[in-house]
Amino acid sequence: MLTVVAPPSIAGAFGAGSIMLSGTTSLTFTITNPNATVALTGVAFTNSLPLGLAIATPSGLASTCGGTPAATPVSATLTLSGGTIPAASSCTVSVNVTASLAGNKTDVTSAVTSQNGADGNQATVMLNVLAPDLTITKTHPGSFRQGDAADTYTIVVSNGGAGSTAGQVTVTDQLPTGLTAVAMSGYGWTCAVNTVSCTRFDALLPASSYPAITLTVAVAASAAPALMNTATVSGGGELNTANDTANDGTVVIQVADLVVSSVHGQAFQHGMAGVYTLTLSNVGPGPTSAAVTLTDTLPAGLTATAISGDGWTCTLTPLSCTRADILNAGASFPPVTLTVAVANDTPLQVANTAAVSGGGELNTTNNSASDTTAVTAGVPASITAVSTTQSPAYVNLGYIPFVARVFDAGQVPVPNASVTFNANGAGTFRDGSTTVVVTTDTTGTATSPILIAGNAGTYTITATVTGVSTPANFPISVVSGTISAQPSALTFTYKIGDPLPVPSQAVTVASDLAYNVNVSSDTGWLSAAPGSGSIAVSVNPAGLTPGTYQGSIQITSDKSFGIPVTLQITGPSLTASTGTLSFSAVFGGTAAAQTVSIASGGSPVSIAASSDSAWLTVTASGTTPATVTVNVSTQGLAPGTYTGHVQITSSNAPNSPLIIPVNLTITAVPAITIGAVANSASFLRATGAPNTILTMFGSMACSTALTVLVDGSPVDSFGATSGQISFVLPPTIAVNSQSSIVIDCGGRRSDPISLPIVPDAPAIYTVDFSGKGAAAALNQDDTLNTGSNPAARGSYLSLFVTGFGTFQAAGPDGLEWLTADVQAFVGDTPAVIQFAGHAPQSSPGLQQINIQIPADAATGAAVPIRLVVNGVSTQTGVTVAVQ
Repeated sequence: MLTVVAPPSIAGAFGAGSIMLSGTTSLTFTITNPNATVALTGVAFTNSLPLGLAIATPSGLASTCGGTPAATPVSATLTLSGGTIPAASSCTVSVNVTASLAGNKTDVTSAVTSQNGADGNQATVMLNVLAPDLTITKTHPGSFRQGDAADTYTIVVSNGGAGSTAGQVTVTDQLPTGLTAVAMSGYGWTCAVNTVSCTRFDALLPASSYPAITLTVAVAASAAPALMNTATVSGGGELNTANDTANDGTVVIQVADLVVSSVHGQAFQHGMAGVYTLTLSNVGPGPTSAAVTLTDTLPAGLTATAISGDGWTCTLTPLSCTRADILNAGASFPPVTLTVAVANDTPLQVANTAAVSGGGELNTTNNSASDTTAVTAGVPASITAVSTTQSPAYVNLGYIPFVARVFDAGQVPVPNASVTFNANGAGTFRDGSTTVVVTTDTTGTATSPILIAGNAGTYTITATVTGVSTPANFPISVVSGTISAQPSALTFTYKIGDPLPVPSQAVTVASDLAYNVNVSSDTGWLSAAPGSGSIAVSVNPAGLTPGTYQGSIQITSDKSFGIPVTLQITGPSLTASTGTLSFSAVFGGTAAAQTVSIASGGSPVSIAASSDSAWLTVTASGTTPATVTVNVSTQGLAPGTYTGHVQITSSNAPNSPLIIPVNLTITAVPAITIGAVANSASFLRATGAPNTILTMFGSMACSTALTVLVDGSPVDSFGATSGQISFVLPPTIAVNSQSSIVIDCGGRRSDPISLPIVPDAPAIYTVDFSGKGAAAALNQDDTLNTGSNPAARGSYLSLFVTGFGTFQAAGPDGLEWLTADVQAFVGDTPAVIQFAGHAPQSSPGLQQINIQIPADAATGAAVPIRLVVNGVSTQTGVTVAVQ
C-alpha cells in the first residue's frame, strides 16, 4: 500500500509587534505535522535574522522539537536539525532577540524540511523597532556687543521619536567668524571648548529633553553686525537626520573706532600766530556710546592762546575739549580750531600731537596723530659783520670780499633778506658801483662782491638791512705793499726708526707782491714747494746720524728775508705698554704675575730690568721688542698699599732709565656673615624641617671649603659661592625647637643665626628655580612636563620636592617612603599618590612624589598643583601642564 507523507509547515511570531531600540523580545517558530498517522523525522530549518536584530544575551533558546536546536550570536542565526514531530502534532523553537537598528524588520526562514516528507513552506515574521528622533534648538538672550567677553547661547536636545536613544549623542556647534568659545557645559554632558562639542551616553526617552547646554562665547572687536550660529546633534540611533540642525541668528551691536587728525596751513613764523585744525572721526562700524575727550600736546616754543569748536566744551588748561553727543559710524564731529603763539626761539621744525579717548571704543592703537610743522625765521632784527679776507684788511689796490649775517629776534638766521653793502669811499665793487645789494642764503649769510681798494687810508665798509637801525661795520686800512711770513723759524724732530716721510710744515706768506723761494742745507736734506699764499717745507733725514742740522728758506722780492730751519735727529726711545702696574691680593693670598711689553720705536736695543722693592721681582729678555715679567710677593706683608718701581735701562736709549710705577694693595680677609635663609624650592624665607634643603645667603668669600654647622655638627652642603650655599637639615634634627646655624671657613666662623624647626616645611621645585611657575616634573615617559609636552589625564607624573619630613625604613624594593601621608591636588581635584619618599640616588633632602593625574582633572598649560603633608601645603603659584 502506498503512503504519501505530507511535508511539515512552519509559522513564526515575535513576542511583541514593536519594541524600543536596544529592546529585547522573543521569536517563536511553530512547526506542524499534518499527517494523521505518520511521524515526521529529520525535521530542520534555518533562520538568519535581518540586519538590526541579533541573538540576545542570554539567548533564552528553547525547543520542544527534539533534535539539535542552536542559536549562534556571531552570525545571528537560529537553526534546528534532526527534529521529530509525532503524527498530527506540532512543536516550537524559540529564542530572544535584541534590536540594534530602528525600523521595520522582516524575518524570513528557510523552507522547513524532513527526511520522510517533502520540503515545507518558509515562515515570514514582521517586527517594528521604534526609532528615536533627535531635534535641537538654540537660543540666546538679547543682542551681543563687539568686545563682550561672556555672551551665552542655550542649546537643548529633545527626542521627538517613538523610541529611546541608544549609544553616544553628540552636539557640535559651528561658531561663525567673530565668536570664540570660552566655556561650554551642561548637566550630564562631557564638553570640550576646543572642539565646541558635548557628548553623553544615557538614553533619552521619547517626548523628553536632555538638560540644557550653556555655550559662553567672546565677541571679537571686529565681529560682523549679523551672525548665524549653527548647532548640530547626531547619534543616539536615530534615523531622521533632517531635523538635526538649529540656526540662531545673532545681532552684534557694533562699536565705534575713533581717530583724530591735526593739520595746519603754511609754515609758522617766529613771533607770529599759528593755527591747527583738529578733527575727530569715527572709522568704526558703530556709533559712540560715551563721552569723548580730545587732548593736544604742544611742542616747546608754541603756546595755546585759544581753542574752540562747534558743540565742544574746551579749556586751555589742560588743553582739551569734550562732548557727549553720539557720533555715528563714518561721521566726524565739527573741527576744533587751536590757535598758538610762536615764540622767537621755537625750533625750525616741531611736531604737534593730538589724541582722543572715550566713546566706548575698543581699538586705542589709532587714537593719536602727529602734525610735523615747519617754523621759519621772523623779520630781521640784527645784522653782524662776520669777516673779511683780513681783519683789519691791509691792502694796496687789493681785492677784498665782506661777509655779513642777518638774524631775527630769536637769533635764527633770516634767509632771502636784502643786504646793502656800502664802500664808503674805500673804492668800488667789481661792477664799478659803490653800493651793492646781496640776498642772504639759507644760513642768513650775504657775501659782497670783491672790493677794489682805492687810495691809502682808513675806511669803514657798512652792511645794512631794512628794519635794522644798526649796520654791520667792516673797518679796513689801505697801505703800501708788504710781504711777511709766519712762522719766523721751523724745527723738525726725528727719531731713528720712526716711519718716513717726516710730516711737512707750512710757512704762510702774506704779500701783495710777487716773490721767489730758495732753500739751503749742508747735505741736501731740506726742500720747499711754494703754493698759493704758503710754502710747504719738507725734510728727509734718511742716512743722517743723530744730531742737530741747520738750513734755511730764502724768500726774495723787493724785500728779502730768510726763515731758519732746524732738524733734530735722536736715537731710539724706550716705551712701555702700560704706564702703571697694579696688583691686589687678599691677606695671606697671592697675586698673578703681569707682563709689560717694551719697545724702542722700531730700532732694537739691549735692555736690563730691575726693581727697588724686596717684595717686587722682575725678569726680562735682552733686546727690544721685549717682554718684562713682574711678580709680587705678599708674604709677611700686612693689609695696606705698597708702592715700588720697575726700571728699564739701555745705554742706547736717550730716555733711559724708563720707570714703571708698581702698586700693590693687600686687603683684609672679609668676615663670614649670614644674611637670610630660604627654602631652596620655594625661595620663601625658611623654617626648617627634617630632610629639608635650605639655601643660605650672605658674605661667604673663602679660599678653603665652606662648612655648614647645625647645632654644632657639620651637615651636607653644596653649591657654595661667595654669596650663597645650600645645605640639608638632618633627619634627626629636633622639631618644634630652634636650631643654631653657623658657617665655618677654615676656622673663621659667622655669627650664629637661630632657625625655627617644624615637622614639615613642604615646597615644590620649579623649572626656573624661582619657586613659581612650571613645576620641575617628569611625565611618565621621563620627559619634562611643559606646556608643549603636557601630561595626559590618567597618566603618571613625578614631582621633586623638599621639606616633607622623615622617612620610613627602606622596604624590600629599597624605597624609603615618607613617614607622613601626602595629599595631592591637580587644580581642585584630588590625585592618587603612587609614591612619596626619598628620591632614589639623591640627597635625603630631595624627595619625590609620584601621582596619577585624575581623569576629570582640569586641563591647560598651567594647571595649579599643590601637595599637603600633615595639613601643611606647598607654596602657591606652581603649575603643571595637563591635556
